[in-house]
Amino acid sequence: MPAPELVQAVVDAAVRYARDLAGERVGALIDFIRREETLSEELALKALYALRANRWFELLQPLADAMLQAEQQSYTVRKLYGQALIEQGAISAAIPFLEKLIADCPDDLPDDTDSHGLVGRAYKQSYVNGHGLSPARRERLLRRAIEQYDSGTWHSINAVALRARAVRDGIAGFSPALELAGEVLAKAAASGDHWSYATAAEACVALGRWKEALEWIDRYLEDPRTDAFSVGSTLRQFTEVWQLSTLGPEGAAIVEVLRAGLLRRGGGARIDHTGADESCEADSMLQLVLGAERYKTLEWYRTGLDRSRAVARLGREKAKGLGTGFLVLERDLDPAAAGDAWLLVTNAHVLSPEFRNALRADKAVVTFEALDGGAQSYKVEEIVWSSPPDRLDATVARLDRKPDGVTPIPVATALPERDENARLYVIGHPLGGTLSFSIDDNLLIDYEDPRVHYRSPTDPGSSGSPVFDCDWSLVALHHAGSRTMTRLHGEAGTYEANEGLYIGAIAKAYRERPH
Repeated sequence: MPAPELVQAVVDAAVRYARDLAGERVGALIDFIRREETLSEELALKALYALRANRWFELLQPLADAMLQAEQQSYTVRKLYGQALIEQGAISAAIPFLEKLIADCPDDLPDDTDSHGLVGRAYKQSYVNGHGLSPARRERLLRRAIEQYDSGTWHSINAVALRARAVRDGIAGFSPALELAGEVLAKAAASGDHWSYATAAEACVALGRWKEALEWIDRYLEDPRTDAFSVGSTLRQFTEVWQLSTLGPEGAAIVEVLRAGLLRRGGGARIDHTGADESCEADSMLQLVLGAERYKTLEWYRTGLDRSRAVARLGREKAKGLGTGFLVLERDLDPAAAGDAWLLVTNAHVLSPEFRNALRADKAVVTFEALDGGAQSYKVEEIVWSSPPDRLDATVARLDRKPDGVTPIPVATALPERDENARLYVIGHPLGGTLSFSIDDNLLIDYEDPRVHYRSPTDPGSSGSPVFDCDWSLVALHHAGSRTMTRLHGEAGTYEANEGLYIGAIAKAYRERPH
C-alpha cells in the first residue's frame, strides 16, 4: 500500500476513535517506514497530529521513533516525540532529548521556543507532582522550569504562574511577577491569535483582574480555532498550577467556564468532584459573561453535580472502596411498586449474597461523598434482588435510611440514537477513590440489548457506576471494560470499549423477579 494510503488509514481510525484499529494501522505504517525509509514530512505530521488529537501518545511515540530511525529529522517530528515522552511520564528521557533538539535548531527557527516550552513543561509537571520530594529538590525543579519559560513572550506567562505558585507554596525567594504579567497582557491583547486570548486571561488572573479574565476566556472559547485539545491544556494550567478552584468564587468561575467549553466541544476531562456549592457561589458572575447558550451548558454541568449526590462508594469499614452504587426510585424499575421507596443499584460482583468475591450486605458500607454536610455512610438493610455477573451483573438493595438532600437518579426510557454525536457519561469512584466524572473520549460505540459499549474512561472501582445520556438520565449500569472487547451483533473482531448493562433490561428482570 502506498504511503499516502497508509497514513490516511491511520487518520481514519483516529477519527473513528477505533484505538485497536489505529494500533494495527500504525504497525503497518511502521513496517513501511522500516522497509522503504521514505515518508515526507507532510505525511509524517498528518499521522502524528491525528494521534495527538486523541491523546494516543502510546501510539505516537513508536511511530515517531520509527520516523527518527529512518532519519526523518523534521524539527516538528522530533518535538512531537519529546511531547509523547512527557505525556507518558518519561520525563527523565524527555528532558535531554528536547535539550538536544534546542541545541540542534537553527537560530532562525521561529518554532524554537516551543521546545523550551516543552522542557519547561517537563520540569513544571515534576514540580506539580513532586509532593513527596525534599523542599530543595522541588525548588530546583521550579527554577529550571522558570528558566525555560523565560525564553519567549508567550511562555513567560508560565513563569508568572510558577512564581505565583511558589509564593502560595511558601518557597522563599519568590515574589509575584506582576510587572511581567502586565507586559504579557499588553502583547497578548494586541494579538489576534486564539492562544493569546488564553494568555491574556492568565495574565489577568495574575493581576487579580477577574472580570477581565472571564471576558478573555469567553473570547477564547468563542474562537473557532480553539479546539478541545487547546481547552484541555488551558484547563490543566488553571487547575494544576494556578489551583483556581481553591481561590474563591472568581477562580471557580473560570474553571467551570472552561469545563463547560470542553464539554461543548465533545472533549472533556476527568473531573474530581470538589463540592456542588462551588458552582453555586460562582453563578452570578457566570451569568454576566456567558449568555444564554453557554448558561445552558453550565446548567447541564450543574445537573451532573446534582446527580453525583446520589452516587456512593461501596466498601468495608475503614477500607478502600471496592465499587460504586447509586440511588433510583423503585417505581422507575417497577411501575407497580407502591410508595416512593428508594433502591441502591450496583453490580452483583460488587454486592451479592452469592458471588464469592463480592461484599456481603452485613459488611457493606455505603458512603455518599457529595452531600451538603460532607460524606455520610449508610448500611445495607437488605438485598432485594440480584442477577449473576455472567447475566445482568446487577444487585438491587435497600439502605437502612434515606440520605438527606439527595434526589434519586431518573431513568431514561430509551438509549440514544447511535451516531457520531452520541455520548455517554459516567460518575463513580475509580480506584476506590474520590467521586469523579468521566466525560472524556466518551462516545457511544454500539449496543445490543442488554449490552451497551462506550468509551468513557473508567478504572477498577468504577464497577456499579451509573452511565448517563446527554440529559443526565440513567441508561446503563457500568460493569466491565477491555482493550479487546468482543464486538456486538455477531461482528468479528474486538475493539477497546467499556461495557454497561442497559437499565431497561435490568428493570424488566426486576419486575419479573420472584416475590
